[in-house]
Amino acid sequence: MDWFHCNQCFKKSGSKFAVSSCGHISCEACVKSKQCSTCGVACSYLPITDQMKPQEKVFFMDPGKLIQARMENIAQVCPICASCLTSWRRFHRSLREQLSELRRENGELKKQLSELRRENGEMKKQLLELQRETAELKKPLSQRRASVKKNLSFPHVEFLNTLHFFLLCATGFSRTIPNYWVSISLHL
Repeated sequence: MDWFHCNQCFKKSGSKFAVSSCGHISCEACVKSKQCSTCGVACSYLPITDQMKPQEKVFFMDPGKLIQARMENIAQVCPICASCLTSWRRFHRSLREQLSELRRENGELKKQLSELRRENGEMKKQLLELQRETAELKKPLSQRRASVKKNLSFPHVEFLNTLHFFLLCATGFSRTIPNYWVSISLHL
């Protein structure tokens, strides 16, 4: 403990030292019983010896030795920190790779979703068309015949009447009309 000196007379060796409760170091000759020799505040003194408690001794260790001891602790901790840092970098790299893979998969899934939406729209159109056809097929036969009649235009009826007349004239049966042609003309 030869690295410090008395704060009053600045002696470094040859006497015993004490520290005051206000934090000043004094030699045995400068210690006043109830007052700090440096600042004059009322205080108590603690002798600086090898018998001090370890938590008190640490404040009076040689700074070079204290730094050396702490550097040894730091030297023991540094490889651990370096190992942790390397592990962290490795983990961070794997996270970046996973993120880029997830982004790529996300892009593919968006494309698939777009394609499925397009196909869904087409399927809905087909479904509506099939529902219309099913509704038409479920109608009774008589309603379907009526809708077929509506679809026949006037020139078709004229053609059938002309054909009927031509057949009657050609066969010489002008008085007798076959039942088949009567049924056709009645439905029209």
